[in-house]
Amino acid sequence: MKKLIRRLILAVVVLLVLAGAAVWLFPDMIAKAGIERGAGYALGVKTGVDHVNLSLLKGRLTIEGLSIANPEGFSSRHAMRTGSFHLEIQPLSVLSDTVDIGRFELDGLDMNVEQTLAGSNFKKILDNVKRLGGNEAKPQPKSEGKKVQVNRIVIKNVVAHFYLAGEAAGGEGVTVKVPQIELTDVSTADHKATVAQLAERLVPAILQAVLTKGQGVIPAGLAGDLRGQLSGLLGGKAGELLKQIQDKPGSVFEKTAEEILPGLLKGGKKQE
Repeated sequence: MKKLIRRLILAVVVLLVLAGAAVWLFPDMIAKAGIERGAGYALGVKTGVDHVNLSLLKGRLTIEGLSIANPEGFSSRHAMRTGSFHLEIQPLSVLSDTVDIGRFELDGLDMNVEQTLAGSNFKKILDNVKRLGGNEAKPQPKSEGKKVQVNRIVIKNVVAHFYLAGEAAGGEGVTVKVPQIELTDVSTADHKATVAQLAERLVPAILQAVLTKGQGVIPAGLAGDLRGQLSGLLGGKAGELLKQIQDKPGSVFEKTAEEILPGLLKGGKKQE
C-alpha cells in the first residue's frame, strides 16, 4: 500500500512538472488555443487567430489577426477581424488562476455589419451572447480555464462597414470610422473574467461605440434593430461598459475631425 501511495504521489508530481513545462515551452500554442476556444464559445461562431507571441520573461503578449466568422447565411468576409493586440502581463500571474494584465491595446479592427431579410449578422451574434453567456452568473465551461483581470482597454482605428441586403458581395455601403475607444473597469478584482466573458463584454461595447459614432448615417432600421439587441445586455459588466458609451460618449472617444467616411448607401447621409 505504501508503495502504491508513493507511486501515486510521484505520478502527480510528474504531471505537475510536465504541465508547468508546457506553459513555459509552448506558451504561444496554449494561449492561441485558449483565445480561439473562449471567444468562439462566447460568440457562437468560428473564431481563429493567425499568430500569438507570448514572452513570459518579458511579460508581453501579442495577438495578430483574430478573426470572428459570420453566422451562416451572410456573405461578407468576416464579422470582425483585428489587427494587433498588445498586452503587458505580470509574468508570475500566468501561473495563478488569474492573469493580471496591465496594458491591453488593440490597433486595427475591421467590422462588417450585414443586413439580410432574415436579420443582421450581429443580431445573431448578440443572440448567441445572450443565450450562451450573456448571464454572467451562468457557470462557464471548465475548458475556459484562467481568468483575466484588466482595468483599462484601448481600441484604436475601428472601421465598420454597413451593408443592406445583397450589397456585401460587392456593393457600396456606409463606412463608419472610430479612431479610438477607451473602456475602463472592464475586469476588476471583484469581476474577473474568462476569455469568453471578456469577448461577451467587448463585442457589444464596440458595436455600441460604432452606432454612437454613426448616428444619422447608418440606416435607421438597421441601427434601431441593433440598439434593441444591445438593450437586452444592460445587466452585469457588459451593461456597465455599454452605459459608459451611452452616458459619456465624449470620454470614450478620442476627439477627431475625421469621424464618418462618406457613404453611398441609399438613405445614408454624408458627414464630413
